[in-house]
Amino acid sequence: MRLKEVMSRRSQSGGTMALVAGTTIVLVLIGVAFFFIAKIIGGEREMQHAGDSGNLNVAKQALIEPTVDLNSGVEADNFHYLTDPNHSSKVDLLYYNRMVGQALIVALNADQDGGPGGAGNPDSALSHAQGLINSLQGSASSLGGRLRSALKSTAGNPLFNEFGATANANSIRMLGNSAVVQHQNGMWDVAYMELGGLTNLTVPSNLTAIFGAKLSGITSVNPKDGQTYLQGYVTPALPASLKVAGVPVQPEDQPHLVSTSAFDGKRGDPVAGAFLPPNSFKSAAAANQEAGFTAGAVSTAIVGTMKTQGTYKGNFELAAKEGYIAVVNGPDPPSSGGYLYSGPTINTDNALAQELGVPDQGNGIRAFGSSGNPFTYNDGTQNGLVNQWVTYNQAYAANPATAGSPPSTSGFFNSDGSPASVNDCRNITSSNGVLCTDQNSVGAGSVSPCDTLEAQRSGPEPRSPFDVAFNHSGSYQSPPPGGGGMMAVECVKCNLHGQWNSDACATANGCPVTGLRKFARGAELPYTSGPLCKVSSEADAISLLNFVDPGNSGAVVNELIDHALMISPNHPNGTARTRAEVRSLLAGKTLNLGDVYFLHNDATSGDLVFDQTLPRGFKGWQADQTPRTLTSGQYNLVLTFVNPHHDFGIHDILYRDYPGGGVNGVDNAIWTPGSCYNNNCGKLQFTNTASGTACGFSKPD
Repeated sequence: MRLKEVMSRRSQSGGTMALVAGTTIVLVLIGVAFFFIAKIIGGEREMQHAGDSGNLNVAKQALIEPTVDLNSGVEADNFHYLTDPNHSSKVDLLYYNRMVGQALIVALNADQDGGPGGAGNPDSALSHAQGLINSLQGSASSLGGRLRSALKSTAGNPLFNEFGATANANSIRMLGNSAVVQHQNGMWDVAYMELGGLTNLTVPSNLTAIFGAKLSGITSVNPKDGQTYLQGYVTPALPASLKVAGVPVQPEDQPHLVSTSAFDGKRGDPVAGAFLPPNSFKSAAAANQEAGFTAGAVSTAIVGTMKTQGTYKGNFELAAKEGYIAVVNGPDPPSSGGYLYSGPTINTDNALAQELGVPDQGNGIRAFGSSGNPFTYNDGTQNGLVNQWVTYNQAYAANPATAGSPPSTSGFFNSDGSPASVNDCRNITSSNGVLCTDQNSVGAGSVSPCDTLEAQRSGPEPRSPFDVAFNHSGSYQSPPPGGGGMMAVECVKCNLHGQWNSDACATANGCPVTGLRKFARGAELPYTSGPLCKVSSEADAISLLNFVDPGNSGAVVNELIDHALMISPNHPNGTARTRAEVRSLLAGKTLNLGDVYFLHNDATSGDLVFDQTLPRGFKGWQADQTPRTLTSGQYNLVLTFVNPHHDFGIHDILYRDYPGGGVNGVDNAIWTPGSCYNNNCGKLQFTNTASGTACGFSKPD
């Protein structure tokens, strides 16, 4: 019994040991299993963190890469200066909405005024807007389509590198020391989230005031900064061909993760028929564990834009920033120059110069020696050189040896316009010279010495002295640059005054369309001062508009200011520009004939200026909307400009007999609004024209 008991106890002890050993093995196996399970779970969690980190960097970097180049033609002409300066003027998602803003302004203008011929005219605002929108987002080959393709691409997409660089900066040690996160290109996808969300275009109050509900209906206030922004993935209430949409990029927000289900629900096109860039991205990643298992992660994220993105500007202002308005005082000039009428100008070196409007030179004396009968012109200086010559000549006649030195010959000229010599001036024997500008100084019934001027058509100069005064060396000279030249109606004045024969004609022949100056239209206007035949004075753009048609100029000024505010609605510091400030710019510069000024944003300061600098976005003169023409209507020139009393200082009228009409003038101010296509936001042009011929003028009074 005792032996059996002992054996039984030993048997029980062995069974316990086996049970304990088995239990221990099971527990170890369970522990190992839990260890591997925990490692797998931890690795998956690390993998998800790495994937989310990498995809957030994708959403951040997607604003600035990949980039696409502008195509030549419509894209380059309209968007060149709106591209990303950090990427050699390429287009990325951050700057894409600037192009949308430009196209939107063109579309809104085209809808308000389609331009002559509408969409049927390839040069109308409607056709321009449709073409611009098509080049921006109308097809896979459009700018938006190419950027969209670059962002969706799985071949050489730089965003994949951005994913890997950030994802692998995260710890995935639980997957093994050699584990590396790999981007799964085949699962890459994009989406178009936040329909109606905010783009990075702020909308100035000036533009909302101009375009009304068509613009305000697609804007929202951002509670994070209180500014009004343009909405994305929505279109304005415009005809289908003018609908353009921006991309929501969440201003004043960081890129952030979104649910996969929300992402998957927005993978389709947000605007039918529009090829728009995406704003959300899905990345998938995988890494092999040391145990041979593969860990994976899927992440979805949307972009976000701060006011500054490192060295990048994040937000922009809705405006035609490179737009310009040309103000042209005359015909369209070349891109780099002005216009001056190349008509008759005075020869200052002859006896009748003073009559024709050139101020006195020296002491103001002009003498004309002919057949021993001097004609003198004296503007009141009775004791000047004329008297000195009279005294000298009397002494010389009495005794040449004791007469002394002769006076100066300065200011004395012969009939051919050549300077008079001492011998020529010895014909001056009286200080009571005849003023050729006042025949009534000769008694009634007498033959005026001035009348003999008409007969002086022999010798070295076959023309009359009056002709010589107009035509230096037998040909016209161009007026000096800078405010010189004549208006067309002043050219008519010169055309008649340059004739000396009977039955002269006042004619507009040879008088081109010119710019405009102010004058007392409808009144008799004798010459007063300044260049040859000038009866007018320079003025600023506002004054010229009021001069042409004061009853309708206000509406044109208001529309011109509207278009200037499309170019520069705010100052660079963000404060709203007032209409009075634009008006002050227009009224602050005098427009000479041929002057061209531009309202545009200065390339350096960014502020609106009105100067003669050719805007860097200049593409031409012709704006594309319906012109508004202000006009004076036709007015007669014969008594107003051609033969008024005391013209050129002549006693009564220049010609004794004259017809009653037949030559007329017209003043125009033509405002052509521009849609801002090719940066042209409008042109204001002033013109003066003359037409017709009136003959029958006889010899001078």
